[in-house]
Amino acid sequence: MPEKLVCTSRIARVVVYARGAMITRRVTLGAPAPQEAVDLVVPGISPLAEPGAFRADTLGGRLVLGLRPRLVFPERSSGGGEIREKIKELEREAQKLQARHAELTARREGLLALDAHPALNGRTRRADPAGRFGDALAVDALSAELTGALDADLQKLAGEIEASDRSLAAARLEAAQATSRAKAIPGHPAWEVTVHLAAGSPLTELELSYPVAAARWWPVYSARIAAGAASAELSLEAFVAHASFEDWTGVRIGLCTADMAADTRLPELDSLRLGRAQPPKKSGFRPPPEGLEVLFAGYDLAMRGLPPTGAGAVIGGSFQNEAITPPQGNLMPPSEDKPMLEQAKDEAYDDLDELSAAPMEAEEEAAPEREMFKKADFKMRSGAPPPMQAAPSAAAMSTARPMAPGAAPSPKGGAMRARNAPLAGRRQEMGEGGGGSFGGMALPEPEPEEIDADAWLDFDALALPANESSRRGHLTKASSGDRRSLLAEANVRVEAASPPGGPLDPLRARGEFDHRFDAQGPVDVPSNGLPHRITLAAAGAPVKARFRAVPREGAEVYREAVLTNPFPSPLLGGPVDVFMDGALLSTTPVSPVGRGGVLTLGLGVEERLRVARNARAAEAAKGVFSGTSAIEHHVDVDVTSALGLDVELEVLERLPVTDDKDVKITALEAKPAGEAYDQADRGLPIRGGVRFRLHVPAGGKAALSYGYLVELPSKMEIVGGNRRE
Repeated sequence: MPEKLVCTSRIARVVVYARGAMITRRVTLGAPAPQEAVDLVVPGISPLAEPGAFRADTLGGRLVLGLRPRLVFPERSSGGGEIREKIKELEREAQKLQARHAELTARREGLLALDAHPALNGRTRRADPAGRFGDALAVDALSAELTGALDADLQKLAGEIEASDRSLAAARLEAAQATSRAKAIPGHPAWEVTVHLAAGSPLTELELSYPVAAARWWPVYSARIAAGAASAELSLEAFVAHASFEDWTGVRIGLCTADMAADTRLPELDSLRLGRAQPPKKSGFRPPPEGLEVLFAGYDLAMRGLPPTGAGAVIGGSFQNEAITPPQGNLMPPSEDKPMLEQAKDEAYDDLDELSAAPMEAEEEAAPEREMFKKADFKMRSGAPPPMQAAPSAAAMSTARPMAPGAAPSPKGGAMRARNAPLAGRRQEMGEGGGGSFGGMALPEPEPEEIDADAWLDFDALALPANESSRRGHLTKASSGDRRSLLAEANVRVEAASPPGGPLDPLRARGEFDHRFDAQGPVDVPSNGLPHRITLAAAGAPVKARFRAVPREGAEVYREAVLTNPFPSPLLGGPVDVFMDGALLSTTPVSPVGRGGVLTLGLGVEERLRVARNARAAEAAKGVFSGTSAIEHHVDVDVTSALGLDVELEVLERLPVTDDKDVKITALEAKPAGEAYDQADRGLPIRGGVRFRLHVPAGGKAALSYGYLVELPSKMEIVGGNRRE
């Protein structure tokens, strides 16, 4: 057996995908691994890791022969962690206070319900009226005194309840923000991975990678603009949430827009043929080999002679609580000079020697049993594994096996035993029609999950039972109930994470191509399922201030900052927090930007720029006999600045357009000249847009004037009036 070395490890790198994350651990050996073959044991890995996806890299040092993950279930504890115990204690205290409050309230209501009646009736006419009234007053005074004391106790108790509620709320908030490892109940499982290394040069460390599904991220940005939009810094940030039961502390992180797992299998298309049957689709499942019980023949012979221990004994793969049936039939009585166990072992070795000495005869004797297994009706649908065959008990093997044909005397002088006694006896037990039972025992029906053949292709979730199990020789599902519940809970928590600001899912914002964003330094992300904001990179960005106004819609002038993407990677769509001189100004959503593209960030209204718009229209008849009306419109825009620097103002206007061939629209002279603007940069194209650029001096004024002429038949009229602008 190779030497085993227990190693320590820490998380070095993490790549978070749109769904899931790939974690890389740096495994450190206490001492250099020897040059011969060795097994490295890495314990304490997250139970949410996928067992079939572990990968090891020796960084070019040694050859990795294989990996064997094992789910370790530590001994459970009655405690539930400090946070859980704290919440439970506060909840118990709150329940006690509420119960005390309910008790005092009931007593107070009982006192208030008391009513002393001093009036005399027929039975009390001889009583002293003054004494009766005195008693009634005394009862009222006592009731008032007790009620006052209860009111004081209730007021004090109300303060204690309020303080208890605040403490409980704070504890629950702490639990919500705590890491998943801190909230885990002691006893949760963990993976232990054994790395088999081949012989080679000495090794001091290696890397172990594995995926976890409960991880997500969302892109966000921060733009810090200073000195009147003279300089800017753009930060590439993200919200990251995971519940992997492992805190990421000081790790190199990368964020990728792709899916961690993608099905790249090509579809299998069935051909359509008339009159010819197609072969059934092949499945990855393969049934157990024939004659599986032959593998356990020697073990059964050795175990059937074991004496019982305690109330029961393990005999022939089954647990018998009753006394062992005395040997009879073809079983040899124990020799006086040898214990029963040693004699049974000798018989088993003799049987194995006889089987190996005559393989052809054993094959001939096993052929009828194989035919019987083929005829057995297990009532399984195609592709599903056959039900498990129960192992026979020692009593059945000792009493139900008659002499098989071809039996020969035992060399020890005992009873006659067949050369292939296990197979011969089993044929007699089951018979040709015994497909539904085995040794008098009914075959177990397949479990519901066993019907799905694809579920049995997850080889990391299968285990081989011990020889004493009734399902020996057959793979069974390994126990992973705790791991499944942890995985389901972690996925629900991460999917329910809702970062502030409404960032976009990378699957929707990535566009046609995928990209990976790597952080420039180490980051910390606790494992609590909540979104945590991290900074990946920051760089100075060229910025240009721009002022825009749409006088026809409003008199406000809006500030905008136009930044050039300073990163060598594209930017996904998402919210941008805009800071002006260190103060948060607004949060603006932006669309995806490519390499070298520009981001337009709104900075709000510029109060130091004022715009006034005046429009006038004049209508006249064009020609005496043409019957055409001409409406001339003139628009004047005046701009006043109180800024201490020269700026350029973009004024957006819109000329009327028509698809009627009888209506003609002509643009008149404009000062300054404008240019066509279709608003395609904002994703909302328009017709007839015009953009004017005005130079506004510091503390000065600027003016814009333009016009257009509308010619239409005199019998027609513009909706709302010809002079409507």
